[in-house]
Amino acid sequence: MIWNWVKRLENCILKNTLKKILILPKLNHMGFNKRIFSKEHILKNVNKIDVYLNVDAAFLRDEFSREVYRLFNEGKTKEELIKYINENK
Repeated sequence: MIWNWVKRLENCILKNTLKKILILPKLNHMGFNKRIFSKEHILKNVNKIDVYLNVDAAFLRDEFSREVYRLFNEGKTKEELIKYINENK
């Protein structure tokens, strides 16, 4: 039902304007990036940690991931993050 509404909006004359104003139900199309972090996930993605941690919404499952994400938000470099991860495996 809601997708019918979205399709009608897309066919509207004001298509471009509405896309800029409205938040449509499927947020993944708008670039909303969410991720669940755990120690296991962080260790698997350590080589691209700076890209991996750059999200709009973070769900932190353990103390290790909370600390890594906190360091990332403080502006630590990729090398500093990797050093912390390797020291606290």
